[in-house]
Amino acid sequence: MRDLLLACDWGTTRLRAWVLSGDGSVARAASFDLGVGRLKPGEAAERFEREIRPRLQATGLPAILCGMVGSELGWSPTPHLACPATLDDTRAAVREVSPGVRIVPGLRCAGLAGTPDVMRGEETQVFGWLEQTPERKRGRHLICHPGTHSKWILVEDGAVVRFATAMTGELFDLLRRHSVLRTDAEPTDGAAFAEGLEVGRSGLLLSAAPHRSLRSGDAGPRARGRDA
Repeated sequence: MRDLLLACDWGTTRLRAWVLSGDGSVARAASFDLGVGRLKPGEAAERFEREIRPRLQATGLPAILCGMVGSELGWSPTPHLACPATLDDTRAAVREVSPGVRIVPGLRCAGLAGTPDVMRGEETQVFGWLEQTPERKRGRHLICHPGTHSKWILVEDGAVVRFATAMTGELFDLLRRHSVLRTDAEPTDGAAFAEGLEVGRSGLLLSAAPHRSLRSGDAGPRARGRDA
């Protein structure tokens, strides 16, 4: 089966690329520490042709890119589509930035507080998930896309209606590595994780005292039991 397409998810910190065959299967794949946040202005096109294509043996293949490569940090700004948006809407707004190279637009909507919210890259994965099974394009679905900036995405009858961004991944990393809660221990204690969820649900997440007590073993029987 001959190679058909080079597909790239080009984010802020990394780039993932796949060569797809005519039957949709993955012929080759590679990952690069080449996020757009590390590139100089105008450098994306050059690095793509000089490094990405040769590594994937994809010189001359048509390419489609999604993610932050379509932002002002990336190859060329590609405007967001307003929600609700379907796969057909997205396909119609794909922008050619170089012969045979196209960028998928991101999506925008009014966030929970009425302020604008945006996504780039997650929409492509959502539409891929919808296309896998016809039944998914009917009815209402709430999709959680975890990550540094997690997305909660509402889909109705195959269209992304709205979404909300939560900076939980970034906050977790900051608290775990740079706050008074930091620890070298791996987060493998399922019971402690569940207890942390309950603390967050109670609205006491911003109070450091209970968490510091848990670490010192002075927060009651459950904490002492784990430390025993």
